[in-house]
Amino acid sequence: MKFAQDSHDGVKMTDVDRIRLCDWMTKEREKIAAACTKIGEGNHTSDGNVASRISELFIPVLEKLGPFTNHWWCLVISADPPTVYIIDSLITNPVEERKNAIDKLLIGVDKLLFNGEDEDTWGLLLTWRRTRMDIEIQEDNHSCGVRMLLSIKEFAEGYEGLRIPDIELARRLLLTQDILSPYNLERDRVKLLVNGTTKSENI
Repeated sequence: MKFAQDSHDGVKMTDVDRIRLCDWMTKEREKIAAACTKIGEGNHTSDGNVASRISELFIPVLEKLGPFTNHWWCLVISADPPTVYIIDSLITNPVEERKNAIDKLLIGVDKLLFNGEDEDTWGLLLTWRRTRMDIEIQEDNHSCGVRMLLSIKEFAEGYEGLRIPDIELARRLLLTQDILSPYNLERDRVKLLVNGTTKSENI
C-alpha cells in the first residue's frame, strides 16, 4: 500500500492515508492474534502477539523525490543484536539524513507489533543502534529497486554487504529467482508461457 505523499522524507500523510493505514494496522493485528492462537500460549509475548518470534523485519519505502522521480530504500529491524539497518543506494549517510522518516517508521512498528495504545510505551526501537548496510552507491537513476531487493535477499542470508558488478545481469537474475521460486504459486503457469505453450487447457 502507498501512504506517502510528496515530502522531503516521504512519510507525510493525509487524513485519508491515516484512515487507510489504521484499517490496515487493525487487520494486521488480527492476523497476528490469529497466528498466536495457532502456535500456542507458550510463544506469546506479554501483549498476546508474536513479536518476540520475529528476528528481522524489512520495511521497503518508496520515497517521492519529485514529480517524476521516486527512490526505493529499506529499513531493516534486526532483533539479534538489536539493530536498525538502512538499505540505501542513493546516499552514504542515511542514518542522519533520513532520521525523521526512520523515527516515524519505528514508532509505527512499535504501535503495530506491540499493540501500544499509550504513547509512553512507544519508542523502544528508537533506542536501538542504527547503521547503513554496506552497499555500493548507484551511478544511475533507475537501479535503486533492484539493489534494494537484492540487498534484502543477501541480508536474509546473513550478509551485511553487497556488490553488484553487472546491474542488468542482476536484474535478470532477480526476476528469474522470483519466477522460479517454489513460493511463487504461478510458477508452473509462467514456465509454460515462457516455453511457448499456448493451449488454454495447459495454462
